[in-house]
Amino acid sequence: MKKTFAAVAAVVAVVSISACGSDSKPAAEVSYVTVTPSPTSGITGQDETFLAQVRLIKEIDGTKSQLIDAGHAVCDGFDNGQKMEVLESLNESYGINAAASFMHAAISTYCPEHLASR
Repeated sequence: MKKTFAAVAAVVAVVSISACGSDSKPAAEVSYVTVTPSPTSGITGQDETFLAQVRLIKEIDGTKSQLIDAGHAVCDGFDNGQKMEVLESLNESYGINAAASFMHAAISTYCPEHLASR
């Protein structure tokens, strides 16, 4: 069964533990980063390359603009240091194989500088 990217905005929740002092207990802080993709106006060759890769992932479906926006949201998450959060979010919806494939398609196409990052 194919799932559809229904939401255009990707929301990544980041949970961080911080301590105010040595005597205080760690408090969980939740901050939300909302990535609001810009409207897709005109599909580029780069976008077509990305879409060709994504269409091979049977669990993921959506309009061209939804998929392109989601691909850019992956890169935005990586740019903000939220690699695991991006993976976890995609994994919850599509499973680990589809999540990893989608992330690789997005990164190799839109932000290849993250391919070698750890």
